Formats: sequence, C-alpha cells, structure tokens
Amino acid sequence: MQALALAALWAGWGAVGQVPEAPPALARPLPPPDRQERDRRKALDLYIKGLRAQHDGNLIEAMNLLEDVRRLDPDAVPPRQALMPLYLGLLRIPEALESGERILASRPDDAASALFLAEALRRSNREGEAAAVLEKTLPNMADNLPGRIRMLIVIATLREEQKDSERAEKTLRELAVLLDRPEASEIGVYGVEDIERKSAEVHERIGRYAVERGDTEAGLASYLEAYRRDPVRTARLGLRLAEIQARKGHRDEAIPRLEEYLATKPQMLDGYELLVRLRRQAGADARLLEELRIHAQNDPGNADLRMLWSRELARSGRKEEALEQAMRVLREQAHPGAAREVVLGLLERGQPGAMRIAKLMDEWVVPEDGGPAGGPPPFPGSQGGPDACRVLVQALLEDPARLKRVLDAIAGQAGEGTAANQGALAGFKPQTLVLLAEAATRFRSHAQARSFVMEALRRPDPGQAVRLDELRFFIVELCLREHRRDEALAVCRRIRDELPEAARPRQSATCASILLSMGRYPEALAELKQAVDASDPKVALWAGRLKALTLAHLGKASEADAHLLALEREHTLPGEKRDISLARIRVLKQTGRDKEALAELESLVERNAADPDLANELAYELAEKGADLPRAEKLIREALELEAAQRRQGVMPRFEQAAWTSAHDSAMKVDSLGWILFKRGRLDEACRELERATRLPEGDDPVLWDHLGDALSARGEPAAARACWERAAALWRAGQDRPGENRLELIERKLKGGAKAARPN
Repeated sequence: MQALALAALWAGWGAVGQVPEAPPALARPLPPPDRQERDRRKALDLYIKGLRAQHDGNLIEAMNLLEDVRRLDPDAVPPRQALMPLYLGLLRIPEALESGERILASRPDDAASALFLAEALRRSNREGEAAAVLEKTLPNMADNLPGRIRMLIVIATLREEQKDSERAEKTLRELAVLLDRPEASEIGVYGVEDIERKSAEVHERIGRYAVERGDTEAGLASYLEAYRRDPVRTARLGLRLAEIQARKGHRDEAIPRLEEYLATKPQMLDGYELLVRLRRQAGADARLLEELRIHAQNDPGNADLRMLWSRELARSGRKEEALEQAMRVLREQAHPGAAREVVLGLLERGQPGAMRIAKLMDEWVVPEDGGPAGGPPPFPGSQGGPDACRVLVQALLEDPARLKRVLDAIAGQAGEGTAANQGALAGFKPQTLVLLAEAATRFRSHAQARSFVMEALRRPDPGQAVRLDELRFFIVELCLREHRRDEALAVCRRIRDELPEAARPRQSATCASILLSMGRYPEALAELKQAVDASDPKVALWAGRLKALTLAHLGKASEADAHLLALEREHTLPGEKRDISLARIRVLKQTGRDKEALAELESLVERNAADPDLANELAYELAEKGADLPRAEKLIREALELEAAQRRQGVMPRFEQAAWTSAHDSAMKVDSLGWILFKRGRLDEACRELERATRLPEGDDPVLWDHLGDALSARGEPAAARACWERAAALWRAGQDRPGENRLELIERKLKGGAKAARPN
C-alpha cells in the first residue's frame, strides 16, 4: 500500500509539470439575437401559450395569442392551422377563408385545413367552391385511405346540398369502391360492422339518385345491395320499392309495399308523406285520415307523425280536431310545430283565442327558483312547463303581428295598445306580467307595459323569481323609453334611498347614467362617488366608465385618461377590457381626439372580430366621416349576418329578461346600413333599410328618423322627409337627446331650409 501511494504521488507530481502545447480556446458569448430572431422566439412562446389556451377552452384568448404569432411571423403555417377551427367556432368566416387559402397555397396536401376551408365556404353558401377545394386536394391523398374516405363523404354531402345530383352520385360511387377495399376496416377508418353500415348507406343514396333520374332498375339494384350489406335496412326496402312503383304510376302496387314499411313505425316522415300523396291522388281523403289516426295511435311518441295528422285534419276542414291534437302534442312534447299550429288555430278565434294563448303562457311559465306560483320545475315528459312556454314564445316571435294580437286581447281591444284594466290582469302570475311587459315595450306600447308591471308590483310574492327591486327598476326603464327622464330619475332616487346603504351603488350608477344623458354632469359625478367603490366588480366597472365619460364632458381629459388606466389595472378579463376600450373611445371623441378614437376603435374591432356591435360602431364611424364607404358597407352587412347566425345558434334567454329581443335585426345596425347606402348615393336601397329600421323594436330614435328624412329628401320626397324630421325633433324635445350632440338645431334648420341640409356627402 505504501508503494502504491508513493507511485501515485510521483505520477501526480509529474503531471504538474506538464504544459499543454495548445491550450483550448475560451468560450465566446453568442452574438445578441437580431430583431428577426427575437420575433421568432417571441412567436414560439406565444404559439405555445395559444395552444395551451385553446386546450383549456379559452377560445378568445387563444385566438388573440395566435393572431399575435401570425403578425410576428406572417409566413408561418402552424399558427394559421391552429386558428382555423377557432375562426369557425367564433363565426369569423372571412378570416377562416383567408387563412385556409393561405395554408393550401403552401401545403396543398393539408387535408384538415382543406376540410376547414370547405366548411367556411359552405357557411358562406358557396357549396360548389367548397366541393371544388376538396376535389382539388384529393389527388394529394392517394396514400391516405382514411382521409380520402372522409373527404369523399363531405364532398358528396356538399354536392347534395348544391343539388348537383350527377356529381353527388359520381362521388358516392367512388366512395363505395373505397369502402369495399379490405384494408378500409384494418387501418382504423371504421370497424367491420360500421364499414358495412356506411357502405349500405352509400348504396342506398346511389339508388335514390338512380330512381330520380328515371333508371328504376339501377335504383332497385343499388337498394338490394344496400339491404344485403345491412339487414337492418331491410325494413326500408318496402319504402324504396313503393317509391319506384309510385314513380311508374303503379299506385296499387306501391301501397302494399308502403304498408309493410309503415308497420315498422318509422320515425321519419318520408313514408307517411308518400302515403298522403298516394291517397290524395286516389281521392281517398277519408281513408287517409283514418290510416293516419291509427298510425299516430300506435306510435304516440312520434310527434312529427301526430302533427302530420293534425295538418291533414285541418286541410280537410276539421279544424277543431286539428287544434285539439296540436294542443296535446304541445303539452306532452313541447313541439315547435305544435306550438305554431296552436297559435295560428287560436288566433283564428279572435280575441278569446288570443287570450287563451296568454293563459297558456301563464300556465307554463315557471320561475327559476320553482316558487309557489309556478310550482316546482317540471320533470321530462310532464305536461306543459317552461319548454312548452318557450316554443309558444318562439311561435309568437315568428310574426310580430301574432304577439301584438295577444297583447291587445289582454288590453281588451284590438286597436292601438293601451293600458289593461286591473281585472284583466288579476289572474296572471307576476313573472308572466313582466314577460308581457317586456313584449309590450318591443311595440312601444308603454302604457300596456306600465300596467303589467304595476299589477305585478301590487301583489309581490317573496317566493317569486321576479324580485321587488327588479320590478321597480322596470318602471325606471319604461320612463326612459318614454323619454320621461325627470320621472325616471325621481323614481330611481326614491328606490335607492329606500335600500340599505350596501345595496345602493348600483342604483347610484343608474341615477348617474340618467343625469349624464340629461347633460347634468356635476350631479352625475356626485352620484358616482359611492358607486365606483362598489363591492360588485360589474357595478364598479360600470360606474368607473360613467365617471370617465362624465369627466370628459366636464373638460377634464387628463383625469378621464388616468381613471381609465386605473380601471384597466383593476379589471383584466377580456369582456372588461372591451368595455374599458369602448369607454376610452367615447372619451377620446368627446375631448376632440377623433384620430386617436378611430385608431382605438380599429384596434378593438381587430381584437374582437366576432362582435357585431363593435363592427357596427366602426361602420357607422366610417360613414359619418365619409371614409372608405365600401368597407363600411361590408362591415355592417357582416355584422348583421353574424348577429343573425348568433340568434339562430343561441339559447332563448330566461323569460323575465328581454325574451322577445332576439327575433329581429337590431334597429341601430339596420340604420347604419341604410345610412351608409345613403352616403354612397344608393337612395332607393337606403330608404328601404331606413324605413325598416324605424319599424323595428327600438326604432323610435330621433337619429333614425333624421336619417330617414335626409334620404327621402334626397330622393325628392319633401313632404315625407318633413314628417320624419318633425318626428325626430319631437323625440329630441321629449328628452331623447344625446350628450354632446346638437342635432336638434340641425333638424330645425332642415325644417326651415328643406333639402339644402340633406344631401349625400
């Protein structure tokens, strides 16, 4: 051991004396990244954050982050690929179209992006272009059997929607060949049984096209092939054979085949509708009604079948039986078609029928808390209930005249809406009265609305979902809609003073809002002292925005700006940021900084492209400035389409809150469209849209009537224009003025000077 230690010591000592001939170079720091590299790193970081937000369901945040990535790296494809489903989900169709085209230009084999682009085109009613995009992508997917199969399914559907039977059948035949390939069930397209079912469906569709073009033999062969692959479809063979016989004019041969099919109790109506057609051709209406009665009795869960029977009863003159059947379906299944038939049938009875509709609404409306007046929320399958009330409301909304007749029936007359007497309202629940009051305001029948709310206030119930303070504030809202702002302010202050101190901030903010609209800015600022410190963040934000605007009206621009910055630090949610940005735009405009206001509005619209209200704001601003009018028209038309799409896809609000507002275009947006058309010199179109705006709910606005007067004057109709200006002036004098505007003086000049003050810029 001693020897080994000495040897190691000697070796180490020798190593100390060694000097390397070429010492290694010292590590040099990398050069600092240039701007392009910094942008690339930032883009990558934002891309990861965007994908994470998308995974977490924060779609707006994800879209904003990925759009930032796209701005930093415009040529990058992955951010655009990630944005495609977001754009479609948020109804930003133009952006989806642009991104899809950019992606496919650089990656023509990107099947997923092609499918997204096709969906965007389909939503734009461009089914032919959508199918063409997918057909162009197909050759690049020769080795991708699952992708080809899925894409062919979509192409066939698009061609069917386009009513292009020839190309649809050709696509289906190509699809049938691919589904027959053995590997189709081995590589995960479908399971073996699913492949057979899908193939059977394809062959059945091919058969239908063959029959439609008159080749009944080929159609029959395809039908038989479908049923061979999927025995479950054997029941439909009778229907298809009956269709073939009916096309040949062999009615007696078609009926037995059809009866075989109908014996299986199908849920679809195509077989029953064929029966109706065949029996009518034979003049056997009585036999048809009896057969439909038996089928409906044997399949009581088929609401569509029962409504078909109801319609045939009405067609044959048995309207009372038809209405009775529709009522049963409505009570049991809340069927929209049944609601429509009930509404139409009852309205044919005049005022008693309209009153019956109101009583049905009252019977079925249920407060959210299941209070005693409405009973507990009904379980599925129970009679009537909120679902039946919802579809009844929707049936009334389809035609505003229906709703107006119900309101007039309650008022006890069929003319202009007036206040209903107390006895007529005594039998209605408070929540029904509020529902009817909201409906009356849509028709500007404020006397009716007030009588409904006052009756609800007369008999409050602590167990009701409609709280007393909400009802009382409805009166404030009615006063504002009637342009009685002094009364609205007095009522609002009285309600506020009766509340506990902690519950007053919201009411103080409401008072401040009324004072602001009246131009009483110091008083508004005093009201807001308590409201801005509200514990409720929504109330605090609203009060803060009102304070900033009030400061701007008082000429305190720097204080208003500082207050908005403080709000931004306290309120960081996306919706809160949007509201603060809108307040900043108002402040900038009020303080004479129009260019900054427009830039802020442009930025806000870019960040919230799925917001039709913001698009309307920008479109109207461009129209007022006479700048880029084609873009303004495009913006407002897209806003109206987007709002309509959101209405179609949305959920009915609770009945106590503006249940009637979602059925029509916004009067303000229609006015913006008409005003832009006026500015572009398209007077006939402008007058049509502006007249429509004044007829819509919320159309009794002086600006709308002023715009219509300008358009009519420019079109050479001075008398009609004068009537519109007089209406606008009357509304302004009644208190419907807007802070900071001096439009009344301009209108009075028009009334004196005629058309000189009203020409397109």
